[in-house]
Amino acid sequence: ASVAFATQAAAAVAALNADLVAAQHGARAPSDAQLRALLVSGCAAHSEVTAWCQQGLGHERHLLTLRSLAVERVAGASSPPLIFTEPGWALLTRSTLSTSCLRSAAICGFSFGPVVPDGYGVGYAYDSTGLTVNVTSYAAAAPRGVDCELYAGRLAEAMALIGRLLDGFLPSKL
Repeated sequence: ASVAFATQAAAAVAALNADLVAAQHGARAPSDAQLRALLVSGCAAHSEVTAWCQQGLGHERHLLTLRSLAVERVAGASSPPLIFTEPGWALLTRSTLSTSCLRSAAICGFSFGPVVPDGYGVGYAYDSTGLTVNVTSYAAAAPRGVDCELYAGRLAEAMALIGRLLDGFLPSKL
C-alpha cells in the first residue's frame, strides 16, 4: 500500500544535516570519512522524520489542521486565533524550496514550479540509470536575488560530493 503525505511535512532539515554543511564550509577541511558520518547520521534523522510524517505525526500537518478548524469555527469572528497571525506562523508555512519527485520508467524528466514568488521549484525523477533534476524559479524573482542557475550549479556540486562520499559505501536500492 502506498502512503501519501505532503513533501513539505517531511522537509525539515535536521540539525545533523546543518552540521554537515557547517563542516564542509568550516575553517578546517574535514576528511571524507567525517563528512560521510555526518551525511549518514543526517539521512537517518531525516528518515525518522519522514516515517513520522507518513504516520500523520508531522507537526506542520497538525498545525494546518488546527488552523483549518479555527477558520471554520470562527467564521464571522473579527480575527483568527493569535498563533495564526504571528510572524512565526508565516515563516513556518512559507516554502521557499518546494520539491516533488516522480519515479517511473515512463517519465524521463519533468518540471515543478516554485510555490512562492521568490522561491525555487525542484522536480526530480530517478530510475536505475540515474537522476534527472529540473530547477525552476520565476523570472521576476531575479532582482530579489533568486538565481536559478546558481542554485542548480550548487545543487550539482552537492550531489557530486554526496556521490563521492557514498561511492562504494552503500549498496544501491534501485
